[in-house]
Amino acid sequence: MPSQAGFPARERGQGEADALTMGFMRSSTDFWLDPHVRVDRALLDQVLNDWYRAIARQGGIPDPGSALMISPELRARYSAAVADLLGRAAAATGLSVAELYGLNRGRIPPWAWHRRYHRVPGIATPVPEMLRPAPGTGAVKFSVRGVLVTILPDDFDPAMHGKAETRSEWTWQLPGCHYDMGRDGDDSGLVTSVSAIIPPAITIQTFYCRDVPPDAVAGYGRGSTKEDVAGAAVHPWSASVAFHEGQHGMDCFEFLRQEPVPQFEGRVGMSLGQFRAACENYSQAWTLYQSRAGEFSEARTDNVGASRGRRPHLIMSQELRRSAAAATASPPPAATPAGAAASPPPQPAVVSRVRRPSIPLRPPHSS
Repeated sequence: MPSQAGFPARERGQGEADALTMGFMRSSTDFWLDPHVRVDRALLDQVLNDWYRAIARQGGIPDPGSALMISPELRARYSAAVADLLGRAAAATGLSVAELYGLNRGRIPPWAWHRRYHRVPGIATPVPEMLRPAPGTGAVKFSVRGVLVTILPDDFDPAMHGKAETRSEWTWQLPGCHYDMGRDGDDSGLVTSVSAIIPPAITIQTFYCRDVPPDAVAGYGRGSTKEDVAGAAVHPWSASVAFHEGQHGMDCFEFLRQEPVPQFEGRVGMSLGQFRAACENYSQAWTLYQSRAGEFSEARTDNVGASRGRRPHLIMSQELRRSAAAATASPPPAATPAGAAASPPPQPAVVSRVRRPSIPLRPPHSS
């Protein structure tokens, strides 16, 4: 059975270390992925923890903005092994492969997730691997289902205390129209043209406060699950507030990927009254959509792990930093200082703001 005693030392030359890790991965996958071995949750935990430690020893968990040190061959081997393992585990656990990737983000590097991501400096939310921050603004922009997603650099909010927040601002605009005057009043006129719909957008940004910095320990939700804590025994990011808040950011655009976005149903030929109703329905649909996105994120990122009682996020001590960085064996228990239960619970870590547009109708004109 492969064991961590066979991990190559980081002091070796990179090529030799990669080759030894490749050998470890090959023998490990040959053993664990034998069709006669049932991949249950206990075995999944053991294998993912071993592999995460092995890949970390070779520089496979780079700091944000840093280059990945491992070879392309080792990267491909590890990614394929994780995919095979989670595929086997899905059949045994009843969870989908995508769900298993999500649960285990804290002990699988972002470049080996179901969709490849990476971490960029100054932004808690991991971003798709091929994207880079824009010069000057530092923002990352991409589109999901026709919705423009903008992730802004993290910031500090001097008005906040004892918590961090990932805020999402959803915006959309209603189209205008031209219409003919009707005989029976304004609303009976017919719409003769409809302006183009400006794509909806969401802006995501994480805020910290003086007493809860990015590297504080997450006190509830993601960052405190057993999978995340196991990953934090190898790299402290997996139990940090930045990791927790980054999951909220990802929840926003993953909800977009999973749920069809509202569509505007107004069209030429409608009466003006029908067009006004279509505008109102569209606006209400988006309001409901962003509300559901918030509930989706709260369920996935806040209401898991050590969520009962909503302990506040904790500032990581220097001793804990050294312990987390040095640990390579079993994960340490979650740290809770004396009196934490008496601390006031934080507010929900994801805050949605909506700009509700008015219905822009252009003056009537004759056809």
